[in-house]
Amino acid sequence: MKNQKTLEKALLQEIRLLPSLAQIEILHYVQYIKSKYANKEQQLLNNTIPTFGCGSVTVQIAHDLDAPLTDFSPN
Repeated sequence: MKNQKTLEKALLQEIRLLPSLAQIEILHYVQYIKSKYANKEQQLLNNTIPTFGCGSVTVQIAHDLDAPLTDFSPN
């Protein structure tokens, strides 16, 4: 808990030394970080984190996929 208070004091001290435009930028960044982590927490709560192969799209691969390319053959 003591380290948390020390960190908060250090952050506030550094932010106070910045010009107001930089402080606004920090505010926007903090809001972005909060929304980023809120979305991740909501995904964890819903167990909707996408995993490999969970999509419903199928892809057709040509039967001659391993055949030599005619565009690069010497003529």
